[in-house]
Amino acid sequence: MHERHNVFCDELMTASVWVCYASRNPVLSINL
Repeated sequence: MHERHNVFCDELMTASVWVCYASRNPVLSINL
């Protein structure tokens, strides 16, 4: 990861990964 990164871009990446992770793990998604 780059030391300097865009917060907006970081949020998009996090949300994208979370959505993919949640879609693959519905049970864990509910816990989160």
